[in-house]
Amino acid sequence: MPYPMAACRGKSASGLAALTGPSNPSLLDTSLGSGVGTTIAATMPAQVGVGNEVSVGFAMTAATGDVTCADDRGNTYTMVEDENNTGDVRLVVFRCRLTTQLEAADSITVTFPADPDARAVGAYSVANVKASSPVDTSASAQGASDTPSSGNITTSIGGCMLMGWLASKETNPVDIGTSGFTPGSGWTEGANAVSAGSTTTITLVFEYRAAAAALTDAADGTWLYDATPDSREYAAAVYALKGL
Repeated sequence: MPYPMAACRGKSASGLAALTGPSNPSLLDTSLGSGVGTTIAATMPAQVGVGNEVSVGFAMTAATGDVTCADDRGNTYTMVEDENNTGDVRLVVFRCRLTTQLEAADSITVTFPADPDARAVGAYSVANVKASSPVDTSASAQGASDTPSSGNITTSIGGCMLMGWLASKETNPVDIGTSGFTPGSGWTEGANAVSAGSTTTITLVFEYRAAAAALTDAADGTWLYDATPDSREYAAAVYALKGL
């Protein structure tokens, strides 16, 4: 189904409006941490230009207190969702439309309450996102299951990119080499970040889905251990970015 006219820009050879939805997300970095500390950073592999949308997911062994996000160039990061599965895992998702270019080796830094046992951060960039009010809708949820879900969102328009972040906690010892994740139907999995602390292991997963037409869906999937479904405490979030 074609994108709606409101999400289109330019002309095709036939004279009809050309389709411009958000690009597929590009991985910038994932990073792990454990033990003493109050910050974790994702490091840029190359320049990320003005106008790109950046999505940051941060997961840690559950803790209360403020979580913030900033980069070396002073861009402003807005919290999209903060889901705290008390006593288990907390997931915080930020977004930013870059007004100042990030350079190679620049950092996006998340600051959090002191010394969670394990934590992980991931960052992705997306092009061709609407500048004004880019988030159509968002949701988050928590539970204990081998099939985590953010809860449904219903987009108001087509031409959106659905951005999903899911985090889980397991009690050590965990053989992280045999842990895995299968994304839900229609979703594409990004990079996993698996952080082992002294007593817990935190897994952070990113997935995305391009939605040409308005739809109802959730960021979901299946946690795996040795290729077998594996129930875990989780927190999950999803939001939809509008195209141009």
